[in-house]
Amino acid sequence: MPLRFCMCLELHRLSKLFLSCAFGLLLARGICWGQLYTISTIAGGVPPPTPIAAVNASVGEPLGVAADTAGNVYIASDNCIFKVDTSGVMTRFAGTSRAGYSGDGGPATEAQLNSPTSVAFDNAGNTYIADYTNHRLRKVSSSGVITTVAGGGGSPYPNEDGIPATSSSLFPVLGVAVDGAGTPYFSEQGGNRIRKVPPNGVIGTAAGNGTLGKSGDGGPATSAQLSRPYGVAFDKTGNLYIADPVYGAIRRVTPDGIISTFLQMPSPSGPTGLAVDSAGNLYIADQWNNLVLKVSSGGTVTTVAGNGTAGFSGDGGAAAAAQLNAPRGVAVDAAGSLYIADALNSRIRKVSSDGIITTLAGNGSLSYSGDGGLAANAQLSGPRGLAVDGSGNLFIADFDNNMVRKISASGIIITVAGNGVAGFSGDSGRATSAQLNGPWGVAVDRTGNLFIADSANNRIRRVSPSGIITTVAGNGSSPPDSFTPTVVGDGGPAISAELSHPSGLAVDTAGNLYIADTYDNAIRKVSLNGVISTVTSGGYGGHGDPNDPTSIAIDSSGDLFVGGSVFEVSAQGTTSNTVYGRRIFGNPVAVDSAGNLFFADCLARVGKLSRNGIQSTIAGTCDFGDNGYSGDGGPGLNARLSGNPETDQGSPLGMAVDAAGNVYVADTGNNAIRLLQPTSHPSLIGAVVDAASEGAGPVSPGKIVVIYGAGFGPAQLAQFQVANGRIGTQLAGTSVSFNGTPAPVIYTSATQVAAIVPYEASGGAAQVIVTYHGQSSPPFAVPLAASAPTLFTLNQTGAGQAAAVNRDGTVNTAANPVKIGDYISLYATGEGRTSPSGIDGKIASVPLPHPVLPVTVTIDGQPARVTYHGAAPGEVSGLMQVNVQVPSGVQAGGYVPVVLHVGNTTSQDGVTIAVSK
Repeated sequence: MPLRFCMCLELHRLSKLFLSCAFGLLLARGICWGQLYTISTIAGGVPPPTPIAAVNASVGEPLGVAADTAGNVYIASDNCIFKVDTSGVMTRFAGTSRAGYSGDGGPATEAQLNSPTSVAFDNAGNTYIADYTNHRLRKVSSSGVITTVAGGGGSPYPNEDGIPATSSSLFPVLGVAVDGAGTPYFSEQGGNRIRKVPPNGVIGTAAGNGTLGKSGDGGPATSAQLSRPYGVAFDKTGNLYIADPVYGAIRRVTPDGIISTFLQMPSPSGPTGLAVDSAGNLYIADQWNNLVLKVSSGGTVTTVAGNGTAGFSGDGGAAAAAQLNAPRGVAVDAAGSLYIADALNSRIRKVSSDGIITTLAGNGSLSYSGDGGLAANAQLSGPRGLAVDGSGNLFIADFDNNMVRKISASGIIITVAGNGVAGFSGDSGRATSAQLNGPWGVAVDRTGNLFIADSANNRIRRVSPSGIITTVAGNGSSPPDSFTPTVVGDGGPAISAELSHPSGLAVDTAGNLYIADTYDNAIRKVSLNGVISTVTSGGYGGHGDPNDPTSIAIDSSGDLFVGGSVFEVSAQGTTSNTVYGRRIFGNPVAVDSAGNLFFADCLARVGKLSRNGIQSTIAGTCDFGDNGYSGDGGPGLNARLSGNPETDQGSPLGMAVDAAGNVYVADTGNNAIRLLQPTSHPSLIGAVVDAASEGAGPVSPGKIVVIYGAGFGPAQLAQFQVANGRIGTQLAGTSVSFNGTPAPVIYTSATQVAAIVPYEASGGAAQVIVTYHGQSSPPFAVPLAASAPTLFTLNQTGAGQAAAVNRDGTVNTAANPVKIGDYISLYATGEGRTSPSGIDGKIASVPLPHPVLPVTVTIDGQPARVTYHGAAPGEVSGLMQVNVQVPSGVQAGGYVPVVLHVGNTTSQDGVTIAVSK
């Protein structure tokens, strides 16, 4: 009876996994492109080098801190979790420093996180991470494998209790704590609730009814109102403490579910992180007041760290006399030492049991390292303006580090201006000894002078080729805030004029300097004789152009382009609100020698507008809010950059083009500089990934894969049609080959193709080529193995709940588990060669082919009886069905690991099924 309970599973649901949006299709957006660009990172976007002495590391802005039972301290910062051992050495525990969501089922150090905020531990050695911007709770096992415990990262929908946690859509996940039974609890900030995930994997609510407010004391916690809850912590008796920063309160939920206000703090206060020590004392990070408070088990409140004044001081002395700056998280170890995430000081502070404060980790810089080495290994912090000189050197306004960095043509990075301390000093001396304050824009003239928009100093500084810095515009004062900003100083010396937060800079071929005088809503010009004038000025609050201009560019003809609602000022002084006949929005802007205008928008895309008015996208995935960090090594159209479509914060804030047409982008929110290089190829492959796991790795005969790239097919998705019992190798003008053998094409689009590796594929590697209407991509090499099994999962990430069917034909979930001793069907791909020999693209029918390599399954580490393994009836060859019996010794629960073995190769880690007794 091997097929007795085969695919009655909405097999359409499984088919969806490799036929449509399950692979994150980037379709139907009206993408237009001509020339393709490849993308890479040339500077920044990396974590601090580790292992390193923690006090010497640049740890960004730490948002959370935790201590395990062995005394190791964990830091949530810089899209990573760092671990500081008891000897003070820091290593990277999870995350790549590049914001995004990836890596489930693999090593945590290779996974992407997105603004993780909190860490907690259970007694089994698992580490839980509040992956804030990904709207997920992640777990790192004791073996270092990361998976998702809760959340699917989609739009939040309240009141989703009673469903598998990995299928739930959450608001941002902020705080996390684990109770004595090993159940993780987390604060769902925008949902105004505390959620929990018990061992069966079904999500529930522990506190909060989903509405904003403060009510319910004395009653059930699930009926109470919470207000954007932050930190959570348990004491040893099982009481749950919740930080409510809106009302300045600490709420407590007893083990029987009754809520009360444990502490009402004086206003204003902003409790964030919480921790409880072994004696029952509660510690509170009061971010707004720059304090850490202690509430004794008897209810007495004392200050244990911070004097209430924002700043950094006090190391080596009494913690209560020290300065903190926006403490966000707290933790206590078994020895009674207190750890503080001193966020705006970019440090982790430690308060010993005798009350003395020191710095445990962080050198005070947000993200700075790498001078004298390869720029690709260096850290940047909030890069803004970019400029390229005639020798190919790239200059970067490293805004948050208050420096200007230079990358030579050979890729070495150095600092050329600024000592890293915000302020104003150093004129007439070495630029590297001077103080800058928020350098934004940079420009270089033909003689090698570097100009810096020292924005918070309201000045323009110049660094001579010999490295001496001076002020060339701005007297340091700014006109008073007004609804009708006015420029001051026109017609006189530029150094006597008032500027208001100058940002963008440009230099024309004659050496005249142009300034985006941002808060004055003006474009100013400094002539060679040092006299300042206004080129154009606009309204305020959206009335007229320019409106808060932050970027400008100038072409070889002297035409000036201003970012925002982009407008052009010709060399003759004529202003037009269109560019090359088009009305566009983009900021920043840059222009190449041919007059092509490049710009970025708040959707984290890079666009190009040619002189003949053709507009195209050259980088960015173009999804609304689809920002992150990915795509290096492939076409720019597949890449993700930082961006926020609602606030325009974190979007690319600098851009430059060199003589070869290479486009440099300050990927500001990712602390990186990305390089877009033009290519003559009509199509490009960026990645070939497994259809089940979305992971790159070896392929095998019959494996279903997804190919990401550009120029592959039509703008609209085209799906296969079965003809004569087979899926064809041509679809809507697209074909795919592996080592020259045509592959069945499941779907095709402009940026993605799904195909099946031909069964005759052999050797140690395959050259993959995508052809569209006769135009082929360059070959893309992927490793080829005899088998490469992977299991499909319900959340379509390759980790978490398997896409599996119980005996009765229902989908296996935590709410619908399979019983021990009963049967379940798993679905996979990558089985390798079959007997009878697989026929490419054939819809499976009797006799059903099965792998020639042996197939086994383990559930919860125990061998399971396999009753069938082979083609899924009625589905395309390459989709394998495996029927197994759940062994009697399996531990019932919602996260029971399942592993498929084909030959000597196993499926990915982190896949689970739900089992009941």
